[in-house]
Amino acid sequence: MPKSNKFKQISANLLLGLGGAIFALIVGEIALRIMGIAYPSFYQADPHRGHALIPGISGWWKHEGKGWIGVNKDGLRDKEYSKEKPDNTLRIAVIGDSFAEAIQVNAEDTFWSLMETKLPQCQRFQNQNIEVINFGVGDYGTAQEYMTLKHHVSEYSPDLVVLAVFTGNDIINNSKNLSPDDRFSPFLLKKEGKYVMDLSFKETETYQWRNSLTRKAIFSTINNSRIFAISK
Repeated sequence: MPKSNKFKQISANLLLGLGGAIFALIVGEIALRIMGIAYPSFYQADPHRGHALIPGISGWWKHEGKGWIGVNKDGLRDKEYSKEKPDNTLRIAVIGDSFAEAIQVNAEDTFWSLMETKLPQCQRFQNQNIEVINFGVGDYGTAQEYMTLKHHVSEYSPDLVVLAVFTGNDIINNSKNLSPDDRFSPFLLKKEGKYVMDLSFKETETYQWRNSLTRKAIFSTINNSRIFAISK
């Protein structure tokens, strides 16, 4: 067989194989979307807290339990709420770590969802609307929860703020000396008798990489593909 014909045959086989692989990926992607199978990564870099939930992301969490996770447009693991509080409404904000975020279970089984469902049954609140908004994010210490209160909770004008504290690590997460070296989050430092927020995590290579355009592009591509997300 002449070399030119052999080259054409090899090229045709490669193109055929590539086309078949692309077709299989497209069919697989469509099938996963129809079946509602999605296992994305839920977190992104955040300049105030180190990390936060990605606004608008949704999918299954399959570690330490299993729950369908929906994150609203403001990056809260909760349904949508207007920032302007409706009339005749008692608005409660919940701040905390993974116990408040509760991605191991469906939203209707979380304590903050049950609060919103059960409180209107109390005689004290029978003539009042109740909103319980969840600001919890996994792996937060109280320094990050303070930054959440300062930069996010205040926009919703809550009447009451509930701080869900896990004494196992929420307090030590505030100390750079007691935290792992690779932890990138704000820390509380005592200077001249006052506590100040240390945001030096933004200067670390880990944070700068996670906040880079290159990493965001790769991350977005993986998160928007059901096949890539499920295989990671």
